[in-house]
Amino acid sequence: MKDEKSEALVKAIVHFTKDLGIKTIAEFVSEKDIQQKVEDIGVDYSQGYYIGKPLPIEKLPPVEK
Repeated sequence: MKDEKSEALVKAIVHFTKDLGIKTIAEFVSEKDIQQKVEDIGVDYSQGYYIGKPLPIEKLPPVEK
């Protein structure tokens, strides 16, 4: 993250949610360096163009139970 205030806020949110047992997800992850940063901060999940492009529901793989 290039904005130090935004990074501090994200770190605080992740710390708060971990204390409560809540999982976090980073949205709009579009580059490898952003993915690495959210992993370093401790975000649980990511979504965005770096992970994969959006697909119509018909093309999504089946969900495992």
